[in-house]
Amino acid sequence: MENYNNPSQPVSPGGDGARARKSILKWILLYVIIGAVAYGAIYYFLFNKNGYNYNTQKYQNNYQNQDSDVKDWKEYSSEEGGFSLKYPADWTIDDRTGEGSLEYGPPKSVTFLGKQGRLQVDYGIGFGGACEEGYQPLLIGSEKFDVCHSILNNAEHWSVAAKDFGKFGIGMFVDINKPYIHNRDFMLKILSTFKFTPR
Repeated sequence: MENYNNPSQPVSPGGDGARARKSILKWILLYVIIGAVAYGAIYYFLFNKNGYNYNTQKYQNNYQNQDSDVKDWKEYSSEEGGFSLKYPADWTIDDRTGEGSLEYGPPKSVTFLGKQGRLQVDYGIGFGGACEEGYQPLLIGSEKFDVCHSILNNAEHWSVAAKDFGKFGIGMFVDINKPYIHNRDFMLKILSTFKFTPR
């Protein structure tokens, strides 16, 4: 019969329960590390700057060659804002350029909305914000903008930092619905049609 009070027998503190908890914690830590590496790899391949610049340039070339998909689109032009773009005929516009102020802010705004996503163009002063993920360059029309990418409310979100065009800046917000890859290319096609007139 074993003597549990015998001090010569080693007793592990916490017994098997402590070892099981340590083993579970090691597995959880391993899964967290693998998940973080996988997320970083996916983010890199989806949002690397070469892929975005390449796609945007491709659509710019198509537009210059009178791509049939784009030439049937409607055109929006803002003399006050100093920009124009083409957008699909089945998209709707929420034009709030009558609100806001170019001198004092908030910026004026026009939003284009379709099943593929949403594009909001703001112009004026009073822009702000930060990007924890870091900005990446994106060619919009013939101008390079800095863009912050994230996933919010089941949509891919681009926050386009305002670029100075003389008296005021132009910035954008882009939401891309699923499927992201197809609709991202579609949105890049819209962005490639931008033309800017410095103020």
